[in-house]
Amino acid sequence: MLNRRALLLSCLGVSLAGCSFRPLYGTSPAGTDVSGELSSIQIADVNNRPGQLVRNQLLSVMSPGGSGSKYTLRLTVTSREIFVSNLPGRVTSRSRLQLTGNYVLIEIATGQKINSGSSFSTVGYDQVRQPVADLQAKREATERAAIELAQDIRTRVAAYFATRAN
Repeated sequence: MLNRRALLLSCLGVSLAGCSFRPLYGTSPAGTDVSGELSSIQIADVNNRPGQLVRNQLLSVMSPGGSGSKYTLRLTVTSREIFVSNLPGRVTSRSRLQLTGNYVLIEIATGQKINSGSSFSTVGYDQVRQPVADLQAKREATERAAIELAQDIRTRVAAYFATRAN
């Protein structure tokens, strides 16, 4: 039994060594330190509350360096509320909040756009026809959507750095 397990583990190790799997936030084959590149991005201010939430989350997960920045990330975030259901005789109704984020990554030295993309996040929440509770539910939904959107944008930018050739 022990020999069979050892053989299975060694076969698994050999097969994984042959594949092209590598950590996203490590060093790319081209020698790019993805985490270092992410920390050299300054994130431009956004003019609406959902955009500010996405920006704050990106600041938290990317840890931008500030003065040593090589890139600027510009965001445009739009919010849309979608009414889902209101059953007769029920006090609650269901809504969805969709945040859509468009981003452009600009190299500061050249001023050229080097990457851009779009992403979205949709989260649901209940409305109970109580003004304060409904406001809080929508606020929490916006925060959850902003976290999801920021994580997706970070992953997309990291994938760009991991796959680009220097």
